[in-house]
Amino acid sequence: MVIQRVQTLYLILSIIFMTAFFFLPFGYIKVVDGATAQQVLKPLTGLTGLGFIIPTAVAIFFALLAIFLFKALSTQKLFVLLAALVSLAEAIMVVYVLVSKYYSTDVLATDTPIWGGGGLLLIGAFILDIAAYRGISRDQRLLRSYSRLR
Repeated sequence: MVIQRVQTLYLILSIIFMTAFFFLPFGYIKVVDGATAQQVLKPLTGLTGLGFIIPTAVAIFFALLAIFLFKALSTQKLFVLLAALVSLAEAIMVVYVLVSKYYSTDVLATDTPIWGGGGLLLIGAFILDIAAYRGISRDQRLLRSYSRLR
């Protein structure tokens, strides 16, 4: 495995961000506790439902696969682009869930959701995936220029 390429570092950071999204809350819902009738904050994390678990796992898998495809640059670019699109789609889904109160399936939910910081990890992962894509494109241009010199 070639770690000295900068896009590999970008992809590793993207995987770390997506993994952290599993555990850090991207929002909170105020729910009335049935036993005490008090409002409590229920955190929404990436492990909240299958709608968040599956895309996050797919984006992590694509980025991890792209790290090991360093010999096939065009295939690596494809998987990096797919990982970026999945993380962007998931960020849009997070915004939709928090804005529309869609996830508030609990009948006792009272107010609109409160934003958390976990959703920013998806944007960070998207930016890192795009940076990795640009690094792979730079490597392709460099290899083409060396081929012309021969």
